[in-house]
Amino acid sequence: YDPSEPSYLLSMRMPPLGAYRLLGMPLGSVAQNVFELDEVLGDAIASVHQRLGDCEDAAEQFAVLCDFARSRLARSRMRLRADAQIAVDMLTRTQGTERIETICRSMSISRKHLSELFDSHVGLTPKTYARMFRFRRVVDLVQRGPGLDWTRIAMSCGYYDQAHFNHEFREFSGMS
Repeated sequence: YDPSEPSYLLSMRMPPLGAYRLLGMPLGSVAQNVFELDEVLGDAIASVHQRLGDCEDAAEQFAVLCDFARSRLARSRMRLRADAQIAVDMLTRTQGTERIETICRSMSISRKHLSELFDSHVGLTPKTYARMFRFRRVVDLVQRGPGLDWTRIAMSCGYYDQAHFNHEFREFSGMS
């Protein structure tokens, strides 16, 4: 890397279950780490680098990246477990407010089994995944404007009380 050379960043956001299939590995092995894509995808990404460098504009780069992702997903041998999909869908649908015990009971699985599913398919614990949904919802509500009723926001986002909300908000945002 030469800091005097111009550079840019092209990124792709996808749901964790898509990343699980695209990367072709359990996400728990890469979660919360920074890694070079070449280390994970090897030679498969080298041609994408070249094609991206040959592009004239961002739209063309985006098309190259989408083509790569579609092709990789089509060839992926990583299959989603149905129970992982169901559990992730339950938390997604409820924006993280569904209780972990309720998910386990409705799927007739143990907390340990659910944690193992999330470790491989999402890279986070079910509780952390749910907490991220709740925090994201708070951020969305806060961005709507001034005159906020913080207690109402906390309750509508699934926090038990103001102290619970304050603790998690500070943990995720670094602000009180």
